[in-house]
Amino acid sequence: MAFVASKLTRPGQGSLTREIWRRELRAMTANRALSFLWLIFEPIAILFLIWFVFKRTLFNVNGPSYFIYMGTGYIAWQCFIRILISGCNVFIKYKTILNQSTASPISIFLGVVLAEATVSIILFSIYFILALFMGWRPGYSLFLFPFAFVTLLSVAALFALAAGSINVFVRDVGNVVGMISRFGMWILPIFWKPEHVTGIFHTISVGNPVFFLLEFCRWTIDTSTVTAGTMDSIPYYVSAICVIGAISTWIYRRLKPSMAEYL
Repeated sequence: MAFVASKLTRPGQGSLTREIWRRELRAMTANRALSFLWLIFEPIAILFLIWFVFKRTLFNVNGPSYFIYMGTGYIAWQCFIRILISGCNVFIKYKTILNQSTASPISIFLGVVLAEATVSIILFSIYFILALFMGWRPGYSLFLFPFAFVTLLSVAALFALAAGSINVFVRDVGNVVGMISRFGMWILPIFWKPEHVTGIFHTISVGNPVFFLLEFCRWTIDTSTVTAGTMDSIPYYVSAICVIGAISTWIYRRLKPSMAEYL
């Protein structure tokens, strides 16, 4: 930490964002044999476990369609929640750098987000290989996957920016994010489809922007797995995402001047 901070006091000694990105990737692989492999193996192993259980006990389906539906939603959720958790703790984690230099908090935040994005790219790459092995064949919509992927990461970063800013002053936000990471995977239609529920629960399931992010990724990978009518509601979801972005940016800019007093 002191090494990174010392570099920031000397102009022209490299980008803060790049230094944090490198530090985060090194931290993920430090002091553990095959640590990076374990980092990737765990979510992939859980994916196969849940796919097998749900496929056999609830849906009893064959072929790659359910694997694509469930797998895309699960991997996309993992990418989303990793950024949310890391971003929630970023300002507290790097408070030494923020206090010892004129470093920009947003530069540190972007370094952490880019590190998690790197892991997300690897996760999706492995998932694509597994999907091909399961019988999936990509269509022309796959050309839009980079756009869907960047949208997913960007919205996750906006949520994380707001959570991280508030967490400096109210540390309970970290506990809330932890609860979201544990329960959100089961509340969102990742393993089940929205048509399996009705009433208010159905409205909540399809009415939040995170649902659209999952469905957007699914649509680029296999259009047949997308919930009917989802892509017709794009104006609504775009509006909701813009509102989230505006609120998150406002919260960060509002709280940033007082962060040094609490860190």
